[in-house]
This record gives sequence, structure tokens and C-alpha cells, in this order.
Amino acid sequence: MQSSSVTTTSSMSKPDSELILSSENGLLAVIDAYEILPCMLCVLLCSSLLVRMVTDSVSASMSVVSVSVVLVLFDSAIFFTFLVTCWSSFDNGDPGLSKIVGTRILAGFAYTSSQNWVNHGGDLYNRRYAEKESKIGPETVSRLRKKWEFVAGKDITATPVISDGTLYFPSWNGNIYAVNASDGSLAWEKNLGDLTGLNATGFNVNVNWTVSRASPTIADDLLIIGIYGPAIVIAVERLSGELVWSTQLDNHATGVITMSGTYYKRSHGLFLSILTSSWSCHIRKDASLRKSLSKDQVKNFYVGTSSQEESLSIEQCCTFRGSLAKLDVRTGKVLWQTFTLPDNFGQKGEYARGSIWGSSPSIDATRNLVYVGTGNLYSAPLRILQCQEAENNQTVLSSGSVSYLWFFACNNLSTPNCPPGQNPDADFAEAPMITSIKVNGTKRDIVVAVQKSGFAWALNRDNGELIWSTEAGPGGAGGGGAATDTKKVYTNIANSAFKNFTLRPSEINTTAGGWVAMDDANSGEILWSTADPSNSMATGPVTVANGVVFAGSTYKQGPICH
Repeated sequence: MQSSSVTTTSSMSKPDSELILSSENGLLAVIDAYEILPCMLCVLLCSSLLVRMVTDSVSASMSVVSVSVVLVLFDSAIFFTFLVTCWSSFDNGDPGLSKIVGTRILAGFAYTSSQNWVNHGGDLYNRRYAEKESKIGPETVSRLRKKWEFVAGKDITATPVISDGTLYFPSWNGNIYAVNASDGSLAWEKNLGDLTGLNATGFNVNVNWTVSRASPTIADDLLIIGIYGPAIVIAVERLSGELVWSTQLDNHATGVITMSGTYYKRSHGLFLSILTSSWSCHIRKDASLRKSLSKDQVKNFYVGTSSQEESLSIEQCCTFRGSLAKLDVRTGKVLWQTFTLPDNFGQKGEYARGSIWGSSPSIDATRNLVYVGTGNLYSAPLRILQCQEAENNQTVLSSGSVSYLWFFACNNLSTPNCPPGQNPDADFAEAPMITSIKVNGTKRDIVVAVQKSGFAWALNRDNGELIWSTEAGPGGAGGGGAATDTKKVYTNIANSAFKNFTLRPSEINTTAGGWVAMDDANSGEILWSTADPSNSMATGPVTVANGVVFAGSTYKQGPICH
């Protein structure tokens, strides 16, 4: 499941520091400045938010986890974070009433007015880095105060995007919202079911309406977003929310779109390269796009497909195959679609899954390559399991428009596509981040990816050569959510199983989740790590801006840690 996130932007309306918060039921609020706790190189901002809510349709036997979006205004900067609120039904099982148990934070990101945050990763490089942020820093972050609040309806688990002073995000009530960043007023809202005429697939637990859990993608005057079943991508007018086009990318009954896409326009053709990782990492190149095109001809959108087939167990597993698609932004036409696994022709017992579901594709504009990460396999053929070495590379077959370039085994096994025995869910919950380092004075272009296993990997962008790998800490179901300021790599330690491990280099033992900074050079050395002060998991992605790492805790009593 994709976790929530955070952002910052500029507003010249007020010099005072203010914090803007929003919650699952659609509440955005303004509060006084919080005190912060300095923690090595990151600043942890801890607070509690208590909200009374009355849910509209909560089953008497059901507990609801509500996720809130927090918007913090500081001078000309805005910071978004997400609150997860735990609710349980009460009053003799009355489904119309809920009581608050607590509030939890999942993650955050930072943004400035001169740097639009256009998708989950913020830009083409998927770094979750507000490079131009100058207002919010270690010395000033404590002055953040709430300015306004906006009621959205239900959970907001996607990273909001922002452009030209307007925020865009979906809610689990089935709506897309456009909100003015300056005062929190509603610009427009659209219900996905009414907008598209789509019916929910019925595979979302406790959700019987059409929803999206993906961050929208800003593409000039369009807003593009995926549907959480069926596997459809839609584009709407950014100024009005009116539907422009709708494209189905997979007709599998359990297909969904959970990934935030990436918009790319260029005056030349794009050589598509895909870095995928299930038990191995691969990169592919689109040799069909070599011809030069005029600038207005190349406006493309890249997004992956996923499914709920395994978790639902609605039938003997499984037949779904993940894929990456390239669409024409203007029409929604699929220009090509390449699958992460060979065709199973709808037959069980063959290769299945390899979903592309997390964060947003990263694009190397110089090399004309696009990188993504994949999920684990649902199944592999018995003949492969019995003869792993002989068919080591079967998972890299693809459609005719894409040629195999290189792969790297991301699990330290000699059989990257066919690891022996049963294996854990070690998805890449996000696409690799594009950055560069210096090794012995020589610049090297790399990609860095963090797995749900807790391992971080740095690879040469051209050939997949391993630069370094580091075990940041115990992984977990919540996965990795990394950021980089091009000097260090920051990530969460999910530790969803609450394993006892040692923080490095402090040698302090903990069973909580936490956060880590690694040297983004030739070693991946851990520079600092810190545990969640509430002894909870840390499952959401981090964001870095001007020396501050924004992170999230899942502690149900309310701390927000940055």
C-alpha cells in the first residue's frame, strides 16, 4: 500500500510562520507554532492534533484509519504532511458515530513557489527534494504555524501536487480536489464516479465507490490521475476538472493504478529505459523512438499498472502481469506498453505479477531513459523453480518495441529472477532516484533505489554496475520511501515487525521504526540514524529541503516528527 507524503510552496501573503493541516474527513486547520526536537542532521517536529469527527458511513463492526493532509505555511513556504487518525465505532454499534483514538503521521515533502511539485517524486528525477527551498531550515522550522484548514471528506493518502498556487489531490471519498494554496479555499472538486461513469470493481475493502489513491500528475493544462480499480488513467482540465480523456491500461478484473505518472516533453524522441526490480533490476531501451521530432509532437506520460489479485485471494493465484505504458498526453492514446514478465496467456502456474506501483517514474533527460521499480512475483513456472539457473533471465522478456539492455540482481543471489524457495515481499515501493556522485574525483551518474527489505542500492545508470548497497535497517510491509539532496540519501526504517536492531553509528538498540541518512558517494555509509521517539513504525516516504528531513510516524496518539 502506498503511504502518504508532504510538500512546501511559497505565499507572499503573510510574514508569520503558520501551519496548515487537513484530515481524512476533509478537515484542514490552522495552529500555533510547534516546538521542535533537533535530531542530528534532521529536525523532528513533534505535536498532537485532536479532532472530533462524525463519519458518514462507518460499519458498526469496522475500525477506520483516517489519513489527514497537513499544510504548513512559513513565510513564503508551504509544508504538507499527512495525519493518520484511528477511529473505532461506538455507542452500541451505531454506524453513524465514531470516536477518536489518535492521530498518526505517515510522511511529508517540501516545495517552493519557484519549483512546482508536479507528481509524487516532485519532478523528473523522483528525488523528493525541494532544491530551491530557502525559508524553512533547521533554524526556522520551529516557527511553522497553521494558517487554514480544508474539509476533504475522507482519507488523503496521496502526496498533493502543486502548480501556479493550486494544490491537487484525491480523497478516499472518491473526489479530486483543487484547493487554493494561499487561503485553502476550494477551486473545484469532481467526483470520479460521476466524472467518468465508472463503477468500482468491488475489490477495495470497505470502499464501494470509484476512488484514486495516486498523486495526480501536472501536464501543462491537464491533470492526469490513475483509478484504483479498474486500471484506468484519466486526464482532466487543470482549471476546471472537466474530463478530457480516459484510457484503460489493463482489463484484468483486479487491475488498479496506484502509481503517480511522469509527464515528459522533449524536442527529440525518447529512448525508453525501464529499471525494474522484483528479485532483480533491469533496464530496457525503446529503439523505436530514435527519430527526431518537433517539440510540440513529444508530450508523453509514463505510468505503471498493478493489481490486488494476490491480497484478495479471489481465485487460485495468479495471472496478472505488471506493465509500464507510454501515453500521448493530448489524446490518451497508448503509444506502447511493455510488460515486466513473459505472457502467461491467462494460465495459472506461469509468471505473474511484477507490478509497477510505487512513486513516479524517474527520467534521465540526458540519456533519454526512464526508470521504474517493480513488485515481487506472485508465481513462477514450476519448470523454472526446478531449474533456476537454466532460465535465469525469463522475467526480462518484453514487447517488440523494447530491447533488453542490462539487469542487476538486487537480492545478492546468483539466480536473480528465480530465488530459491519461498521469499518475502521485497517490492521496490518507489522508482529509483536519479543523482550523481564523485568517486575518486570522477563524476559518476547513478540511480539509487530502496527496497521494502530495508536495503538501499546505488547502480551505474548506464550498465547497472553496483556502486554500493547498504542495509538501512529492518524493512517491512510499509516499504522504503527515500529522498536525496544529491549529497546524502535519506530513507525510513519501516520495521513493521518491531525487530530489535542496532542504530548506526550510535549503537543504540531499538524495536521501533526510524530514519537513516547515508553517504551518497562510493560507500553508502550510514552517517546517522534515529528511532521514532514514539516507538512506532515509520512506513511513509521522507522528503528533504534545505537541511531538514521531513518524516512521518504511525504512532496513533498524534506525534508529527520532522
